[in-house]
Amino acid sequence: MTIVVVLAMAAVSVWAGAKQSRARAAEMLVDVVSCDYAGDKVTVELSVKNTGATARSAHIEVEYLDEDGNRIDRASVTARDVAPGDTASLQENTQLDAPATTGTCRVAAVR
Repeated sequence: MTIVVVLAMAAVSVWAGAKQSRARAAEMLVDVVSCDYAGDKVTVELSVKNTGATARSAHIEVEYLDEDGNRIDRASVTARDVAPGDTASLQENTQLDAPATTGTCRVAAVR
């Protein structure tokens, strides 16, 4: 019986932590400002706004899509210690496996 109680408490703790993490990520608003394809290199500029009450960092996953909307690459970048109410600008450069002259960039996840 003790083992069952301990396991149940651990499961509730993990669930609560995941819920809190999602809530913190929701306080970080990320927008793609620009997305420039140049041969085998893509440069994306991001705007990261902290709408929360405390300074926080955000790990951002960016997907690079070809002109048909197919994912051709994925990269990540981190905005560190963005103050409450402030907006940070980030730039991420990715080397593509195959050259592309056009495409789009989108935010796939914020953690």
